[in-house]
Amino acid sequence: MKKIVSLGLVLATIFLLVFSLASCEPAAKEVESINGKAPEVAFEEAMEQLVENPNYTINIDLSLSVLVGGMAFEAVGVNDFFIFKFDGENTYFAVSESAKSSLESFGVGDILADIDDESWYVDGVIYERRGDEKIKYTSEKNGDDVSNVFEDALSEVVDENKDKAKCYVQGDRAFFAVEITDASSMKLGMDAEKELYKVYISSDGKIDEIVVECTLASVGVVKLTAEYDHSNISITPPKDISNYIEK
Repeated sequence: MKKIVSLGLVLATIFLLVFSLASCEPAAKEVESINGKAPEVAFEEAMEQLVENPNYTINIDLSLSVLVGGMAFEAVGVNDFFIFKFDGENTYFAVSESAKSSLESFGVGDILADIDDESWYVDGVIYERRGDEKIKYTSEKNGDDVSNVFEDALSEVVDENKDKAKCYVQGDRAFFAVEITDASSMKLGMDAEKELYKVYISSDGKIDEIVVECTLASVGVVKLTAEYDHSNISITPPKDISNYIEK
């Protein structure tokens, strides 16, 4: 992802500024497998589907809970924090307007100052918009390959913790979970005391959602939720392409 600000800095800043009400989820029941398959097999096959048919959208939400008197209370979240779209080799990235508005309301809108508002990679050309500044340039690849922020880390987690993964059913959804408490094995660099990865896989074997919960000692829990939409999309250059200046 091009010039993405330290996620830890973003989260730590927001943590200091927002509090709200508690929430809960339906209880999860442990089961033996995901769609009859071991977690690492179900995950590997789901990832293969993304490679074979790279046409999907990822919306990444951010939410926080804080510890007050030993109890966890949900903090105000940022919906659609980052948006990614994939159409074959073509890609699209954006920071949603709702996320920018939320961060500005928290008084930390400037943490997005070095991040493109939108970027496209279409047929060998990168288009970048940051405020009113619009540039374009040719490239043999789509920037820093925005597609694998969660997926690369998760592939390592699953590979390194095959024997620790557990399968669950929660409501009408199935997922597997991997919990890491060894600091040397953690992937997100947030100085957490625990990372919990959850991968929801649909009945047809596709990635439905990835949730990462980072527990910060005496502070609370950071939760990142990547929701996958496998509806067909077509990525095209920005509509005002004539306003993009050659770099």
